[in-house]
Amino acid sequence: MDIGIERLRCQLREAVEECSARGLVFSTKWAAEQLCSLPLSDNLGGDTEDEKDGGIPVGGSKATPTLKNRLRGAGQVSQTTGATEGETEQGDNTLEDKRMQWQQLDAEERDRMALGKSLFDVREFERAAFMLQGCRGPRAVFLRLYSLYLNSERRASEAGESKGSNSSAVAEI
Repeated sequence: MDIGIERLRCQLREAVEECSARGLVFSTKWAAEQLCSLPLSDNLGGDTEDEKDGGIPVGGSKATPTLKNRLRGAGQVSQTTGATEGETEQGDNTLEDKRMQWQQLDAEERDRMALGKSLFDVREFERAAFMLQGCRGPRAVFLRLYSLYLNSERRASEAGESKGSNSSAVAEI
């Protein structure tokens, strides 16, 4: 059963990429929604609480706890510089480590990121922000925050238009 799901997951990822490259935003959205609705395979460990509830796991992958443990062991965060212990000593190595961690987070959250991006492309900003909730990769965090911003701008614009249309209707009477 897992082999069929993994094959389907690969085909859907390819469909997302191909549709996105061709500018087929609604087809991309559909394929990404199908991709995120697939259950995670059991070859990486047991079910998480989110999976038992039928939701999408926060990290987008069962490999997330190992990353948490790695990050937890990296040291305490300094209140003044924002750097962890050892970062000031290692310099460039920590920048490279952060890039590797960001790349790993992006890879773990790629399916949710694809769905969030497709929702963003069809201007469903609120849904995009919801789907990216809990993601920690830099691209996903940026897209979530930018979606929230654009959604608030849209609401402010709609509120201004409704006030303008009410005042013009009153002026006509």
